[in-house]
Amino acid sequence: MSDVGRLARLPAGRVTKWVVLVFWIAVMAVAGPLAGKLTGVQDNDTVNWLPGRAESTQVYHRAASFGDPDEQPAIVVY
Repeated sequence: MSDVGRLARLPAGRVTKWVVLVFWIAVMAVAGPLAGKLTGVQDNDTVNWLPGRAESTQVYHRAASFGDPDEQPAIVVY
């Protein structure tokens, strides 16, 4: 049997498949709560990616005074 065949059979063994399953459950248990905190750390604000003198940045700052923070804006192109 080739080395690739032996490597493919390793996680499918009688005991090792359960070890692999327990390993992934443990990884999900540790990483799950940390993944929820990722949205608080990342900053996806449009202004951070554009230069301060760009027209898009200026429009973004001026448009902020028109909207309510509890509303979602809609753009209609005619």
